[in-house]
Amino acid sequence: MPRIRAICLAFALVLATATAHASIRAASWNVRHLGWENGKDLNSVAAVINRFDLVAIEEVMDLETVERLADKLSALSGDDWGRLGSRAIGRGSYKEHYAFVWRKSAVSFEGGATVYLDPGDIFARQPLSAMFSDREDGQRFVFAAVHILYGDGPADRTPEIRALADYWEWLESSFDAPVVLAGDFNMTPDHSAWRALGDATTPLIRRGATTLSSYDNRYANLYDNIWVRPGQLEITSSGIARFPDWLDITHKQARKYVTDHAPVYFTLGDTRVDTSALSVAGNRVPAAKGRSVASTNDGCIDLNAGSVKELERLDQVGPSRARAIISHRPYEDIDGLRAVRGLGMSRVADIRQAGNTCPL
Repeated sequence: MPRIRAICLAFALVLATATAHASIRAASWNVRHLGWENGKDLNSVAAVINRFDLVAIEEVMDLETVERLADKLSALSGDDWGRLGSRAIGRGSYKEHYAFVWRKSAVSFEGGATVYLDPGDIFARQPLSAMFSDREDGQRFVFAAVHILYGDGPADRTPEIRALADYWEWLESSFDAPVVLAGDFNMTPDHSAWRALGDATTPLIRRGATTLSSYDNRYANLYDNIWVRPGQLEITSSGIARFPDWLDITHKQARKYVTDHAPVYFTLGDTRVDTSALSVAGNRVPAAKGRSVASTNDGCIDLNAGSVKELERLDQVGPSRARAIISHRPYEDIDGLRAVRGLGMSRVADIRQAGNTCPL
């Protein structure tokens, strides 16, 4: 018996050693209007995604582009990449797809790809979920992607955020695996609407911001995130992938040629995300002429010095409102615009999101 016990212990030790290095780097990324003829540099998109093993992509406009992207990833990495996409989802004529791409040497697709039926018809774009696992140790989880309606402000987004509680319950009752809910939520994780999810769930990203301002190389809002139940997965790290630094481009270039959102990510097991500089062959992004704030502020709108004509370039601002903005000077921050009649919280948020005002 002692000999058998020793053999069993030795086998357990070997098994633990074999699985200790199992790892996945997973991310969620809103690649704005992926698939439109908008000058997007697919080589740069692929180079960023190649830093991960599994990526949920929001705001896909054409699934053929996802096929091209997966082919580029396979050529770039030397690994075979899987891909799947949802049907076109949305109300009215504007519709989007969700998509997943994954490195087959690290991640197994376990099936169960499902667009939420949304019995209450709450979501403008019903979420997509699918089951994946770590190819080495078999650790399984449900990865769900969502793109919350932006609308005119938090009041328009709140019903969908609250409805995520029912969606989470549906995911847990439908799949015998931990749930990872990721995407572009268009809402900061400290908003009261998230209370509907309950205390048992938590955002992995609590600090920083993920949306790119185009004129000052800053990040504006923490809208992208990943929600989990702590302790269900061996999550070893999480963060925001500041890809403009990887590509050595300005935020203005990133918004034009890649996207206006940074990916959010988490890792499982013994791995890390490479954040070093990237060299992208065949990219369409012009060489950056320096990434200082001064060099990227040309053409920004100065709230404290701009003329009526210049202020009219702001969203929701005409000649009379531009004159009202001038009458309320000086401004210490963009929120000061709320003193102007007709510029409420949601309209000021739109101005901030556009990212074309000069730093204050």
